[in-house]
Amino acid sequence: MAIQTKKTEELFLKIVKVAVLVFMGLALLAVIALGLNVAYQMAKTPNEPAPAQKAPEQQVTMDDLKKYLLKDDKAGEQQPSQSSPKPLAPTLRYLEDVTRLYRCSVEFAKKVGAEIEEEDNAAAAQRVEILRTQIEEAAADKRRGERWVKAATEFTCAALADSSIIAMRKEGKLKSVFYPVLNFHKKRLGRHSR
Repeated sequence: MAIQTKKTEELFLKIVKVAVLVFMGLALLAVIALGLNVAYQMAKTPNEPAPAQKAPEQQVTMDDLKKYLLKDDKAGEQQPSQSSPKPLAPTLRYLEDVTRLYRCSVEFAKKVGAEIEEEDNAAAAQRVEILRTQIEEAAADKRRGERWVKAATEFTCAALADSSIIAMRKEGKLKSVFYPVLNFHKKRLGRHSR
């Protein structure tokens, strides 16, 4: 039995010896291949980095706005409620832009023949502050900011002065225009970062 055990031990030792030699040979070949690859990569000249490309400017057009207004009006989406703004301490941030927006909306209302209640200065100031708060909250989004407020003001005033939009409102094709224009601008440019 001792002879049988000795032969079995020698067989296992030969198997282990062959396995160790095979693995060591494969490891040596891998080191040589990786060394050659490293030498090749080191000798190769790096590619010239491509210059940074400026992101394309996102434009909103009056045609896109008209399609959106008609679709929005038919879908019956509600405009944001003006009666429940978050109470914030009044600031002067974006006040000029919002005052311009308010004036554009009053001019639009006069052009389309909407009945406008005569407001005293306090009521007008309150409406401006409510709108200013909404604009400030929208501008707080990291994708927007002051540039968005300026662009939204320009676009909204241009849309409210557009003769085809005025005609669409006079013909009754549109019920609401001011907030849908602002929402269009916010949604359209909200998909893209600044």
